[in-house]
Amino acid sequence: MKPARNAFDCLRLVPNFKLPSDVLERAYKDVLRVTHPDQFVGKTGAEKLAASHQAANANEAYEQLKSPYHRAQILLDLQGHPFDETQSPEPSFLMEVMIYQEALQEEEIEPSLAKTLEVLLKEAIENLERAFETKNYNQVTKVLRRYKYLERLVFLAKAKLKIRGTSL
Repeated sequence: MKPARNAFDCLRLVPNFKLPSDVLERAYKDVLRVTHPDQFVGKTGAEKLAASHQAANANEAYEQLKSPYHRAQILLDLQGHPFDETQSPEPSFLMEVMIYQEALQEEEIEPSLAKTLEVLLKEAIENLERAFETKNYNQVTKVLRRYKYLERLVFLAKAKLKIRGTSL
């Protein structure tokens, strides 16, 4: 069996940013089904080892493709536009991030803050979808830089609300 070149190949999926979770889950389970140890009873040690590696690769591919951030990075690489994580978003966006971070430092935060951040994150995903559809890789890169910050802010807001015992 030929080794997979990327996470999409590993799970036998067509590279696309829009990837419904049920499609990803089904592809993942299909690969695990054919690499399950029960399928290799009586096979050689090399075949068992190869199946074990393929299952491990499927696990890693599944985790990568579940994340819009990592999925976008893989797609950019496939299109010959590797993502440079060392670049920062534009200064005006960083100012917004600082304002949100300051709000998250408050003793009490409002659930509406977390909801606002979730909306911004959802909009970033929609913008990534549109940018990939139009093959505007400069826009993909710009939005992906923002996404990284927004994802972290949503995580922090939810964690703070959870500690407080409040849900969205």
